[in-house]
Parts: sequence; C-alpha cells; structure tokens
Amino acid sequence: GSGSLALSQGPNQVISYDLNNVRRIVNSPSNVQYRMGDFRDDKDLVLNSPFIFIDVDPHDGQQEQRFHQWFLDNHYRGFVMWDDIDLNDNMRTWWRGITNIKTDLTGVGHWSGTGLVHYAGY
Repeated sequence: GSGSLALSQGPNQVISYDLNNVRRIVNSPSNVQYRMGDFRDDKDLVLNSPFIFIDVDPHDGQQEQRFHQWFLDNHYRGFVMWDDIDLNDNMRTWWRGITNIKTDLTGVGHWSGTGLVHYAGY
C-alpha cells in the first residue's frame, strides 16, 4: 500500500496488485487503483507500462526470479524497481545473478535494498 501511495505523487495512473488481500488505503488518491490478482494476468497492460515497482512477500529470491523471467520471456521493454534486494542471502544471490543493466539504489532507497533493472526487450 505505501508503495502505491509514493508512486501516486506523480500524474500517472498507479495500479497495485495483491495476490491475497487488497488492503485499501483510506482516502487513497484518485489515480490509484487496487486490484486483487496476479499482475501477469493483465499481460498487455503490464507489458505496455514503462515503469513497474515490485514488492512481494515473502522475499525469497524465488518469486522474484519467476517474475524477472516472465519479463524476459515476454520481451518487456521498460524499468522494474525491485524492493528488498539486500534483505537476505537469497535476495542478494538473486540480485547478483541478474545480467540486465541494473542499478543498486539502496543508498537513496529502502534500507533493505532497492534495485532498478532495465529490460530492453531482447
């Protein structure tokens, strides 16, 4: 929820997905839409989004790898910001294994790691 609020400060539409339980924010901004389900089910919408922020739970490096591979397999062209890239050993191993152009933004992001990956649609 707080990620969607931070992203809503700009003029663009923000769509937040939750697999289990959509936690609606009281008085959420009008440019935020909360959806229950897997973002991959909205393939056309997602693949046409220039910026995506991913914060999954639990951060085990396995879910992140499945999502990362989905972006690769579907030739996504854009940027994905990943939360908690330095939270634990599994996340650090996953992050180090990404071969795309990437930037560790932890110094200006979240204490447990923030990473930005450029997907060029190879």
